[in-house]
Amino acid sequence: MRRVLSATVMAGVLFAGGSVFGADDEKVDFDRDVKGILSDNCFKCHGPDDKDRKEELRLDLREQLFAKRGDHFTVVPGKPGESELFKRIVSDDEFAKMPPPDSGKTLTKKQIDIIRKWIAQGAEWKGHWAYTSVKRPAVVNVKRPGFVRNEIDRFVLGSLNRKRVAPANEADRITLIRRLSFDLTGLPPTTAQVTDFLADKSDGAYEALVDRLLRSPHFGERMALYWLDQVRYADTGGYHSDNHRDVWLYRDYVIKSFNENLPSINSPSNNWQVICCPNQHDGNGSPRVTTGCSKRLRKVARRGKNIRQNTTLTVCGTFRKSGWPRPWDARNAITTSSTRSQ
Repeated sequence: MRRVLSATVMAGVLFAGGSVFGADDEKVDFDRDVKGILSDNCFKCHGPDDKDRKEELRLDLREQLFAKRGDHFTVVPGKPGESELFKRIVSDDEFAKMPPPDSGKTLTKKQIDIIRKWIAQGAEWKGHWAYTSVKRPAVVNVKRPGFVRNEIDRFVLGSLNRKRVAPANEADRITLIRRLSFDLTGLPPTTAQVTDFLADKSDGAYEALVDRLLRSPHFGERMALYWLDQVRYADTGGYHSDNHRDVWLYRDYVIKSFNENLPSINSPSNNWQVICCPNQHDGNGSPRVTTGCSKRLRKVARRGKNIRQNTTLTVCGTFRKSGWPRPWDARNAITTSSTRSQ
């Protein structure tokens, strides 16, 4: 059972000058902890929108967040008391306080403490996570007999310790197989499967259960649900006419891709290779099935349509759904596809 701090303990922490966010030595992450606070409360007036921006200050840009403005700096790494951002947040002056009282925005004590700690810890800036190199974190040094079985357990236990929450006891085996079956296949375990799992007393019983469920054809169905929802899979168009369409081949392709652990299900490169080079197969024996993602977009089915405009909208929609990070690739694909459509 999860444990929570009692009101008495919490009051003691606050009275002692502690933080509801955690100990002062806990590292505040800009991307995870700070950016959301600034985005929700500050970016409307100090963000990317030229029309609403005040004082020509952008807090979403690193160079302006740490820049000197007149006789002060917006953020001084390591010094919250000298950072104009923090001084404005905690100010009692209604004309200086940020966010302004009439904005309808108010920072909680926890949010103010997070910003204070972030500045005090050096105000480390991070770019968007999608453009940040992945680095292996240092393994957390924790001790709890019987709990730590692998490195992931160390991170989980470290997080629980910071929150002063004790880990729950290990679930019974019937609960474990139910959780795992629903997670990996979306289906409850059969009576025979439960009996077999209870009878397996080996050390690798749980791992064997995971492997068996991953080999199930229902695993691909379970994983495909999220992808098919993302690409708007349906047996009808879904718009005003809601016409019928046969697209089950694409559905089966996605399920098969998950079950066979293919490296790419629906990448833009696969789609455009098939569109621009229709004689080349995708390695799965289905040269055109992979473009089913693009075909789930809205169609213009009337005379007088602008082919170039319709193609551009389709291409942009495909790249948005596929998550291609480079806009110039979409531009090149639009140019190629529009040329072929003429």
